[in-house]
Amino acid sequence: MAARQLGLILMMCAVISSCTSPPYKAYSGPELPTDRVAVLSLNPRGDLITFSAVDGAEIEETQHDILVLPGQRAVLVRAYNDSSIFGKHLLDPDEGTFSFEAVAGHSYTVRAERAGGGTKALRLQVIDMSDGRVVGDVQ
Repeated sequence: MAARQLGLILMMCAVISSCTSPPYKAYSGPELPTDRVAVLSLNPRGDLITFSAVDGAEIEETQHDILVLPGQRAVLVRAYNDSSIFGKHLLDPDEGTFSFEAVAGHSYTVRAERAGGGTKALRLQVIDMSDGRVVGDVQ
């Protein structure tokens, strides 16, 4: 009985770990080691926030973590005002673009919050996880 339960637990762990995808390569050219790119992640609580484009190139909105080349980057983010029903949103998203200087080997987290006052504007922040500094700005 214990062997069967252990087998079931191991199978569940394998299924869960297979659901986690590696970061999306949001640049052209060959794959580079992690010390030569920057990792940009959505705030884990920001489940209604999606990446839409990096430097004008559209990316799949299902990406939670993306790899970008070092240098000045412009990232388009969409924030939805509703929960998805079967993967579809009924309301149009708010959009916001931020720019930041990506440093190779650094990890960044994107946070978005409503600007308040009933407006649909987003306040975006990009946080460098190495030191907690805000390094992004809203365009």
